[in-house]
Amino acid sequence: RNPDRVYQLGTTDNLILVVDFPDAKLTDPLEAIVGDVLAPRTVERFLNESSNGKFTPTFTIFPRVITLNSLDQSFAHKSSNYFYQGVQQDHRLVKEAVSIAQTYGQLDRYTSIHVFAPTSKSLGYYGSAFVDMPLKVGSSTLLNSQLMGQIGTVNSAVPSWKVFAHEYGHLLGMYDYYIQGTGSSGKSPGPFDIMGNTTGNANTFFGFQRWVQGWLEDVDVICDSSFNSSVTHILSPLNGKSGKRLYVHPIDGTTTLMVEHRTDSEFDTLNGND
Repeated sequence: RNPDRVYQLGTTDNLILVVDFPDAKLTDPLEAIVGDVLAPRTVERFLNESSNGKFTPTFTIFPRVITLNSLDQSFAHKSSNYFYQGVQQDHRLVKEAVSIAQTYGQLDRYTSIHVFAPTSKSLGYYGSAFVDMPLKVGSSTLLNSQLMGQIGTVNSAVPSWKVFAHEYGHLLGMYDYYIQGTGSSGKSPGPFDIMGNTTGNANTFFGFQRWVQGWLEDVDVICDSSFNSSVTHILSPLNGKSGKRLYVHPIDGTTTLMVEHRTDSEFDTLNGND
């Protein structure tokens, strides 16, 4: 696990910066728009459950909307990766937001900064995490930030809070597991793990992810390096608080068989199909 990522144990404080533009002003109440789209209290519960109670992130909303100096239309992307005239435009947006916000208050106590631009038309449907863009905040350099554009609402076909939580997963050091397109390559994790499929119905993280994060400890894992078909192993539910919750059997130098036991929980809906 990359130590530069957001600390994954205990309590952390993460800042949400809501921004608008001279040509795209926000008219909705600040708290309401954040609740309807990012739903930070839901994401906090999701991460706490996925970590088996070992991680309690808090999301603090900056008390005012930050109006950027630049027009929204100035960020209009000219290519699929928002790179235009030698500048990564989404990076420019985040840096401008942080720079202006610092004139209203100190930001250096936060573990991560999340810029939310609900009125931006230039971004389109957009969510991204930045793990290689240093932000100077006070006397510190922050390496974990995120940008959210118009990603629907909590009532959309893909609930918007899931997009927010997926991108936060990158700030914890997790990678994308989804397969582009239909996912028919056989490599898709199906409905499991929010890094694999935000439209799935069992979105808490894989046992392997939890093990890497330290949310499962070695004592919680069966490491079976000498496979014996006469031995029976018993797994406790992955979202439980105790017991062996992950079975690991190395097959070769690059492939490992892992088994976990999923049951219904707040964020895993299996309709009785444990």
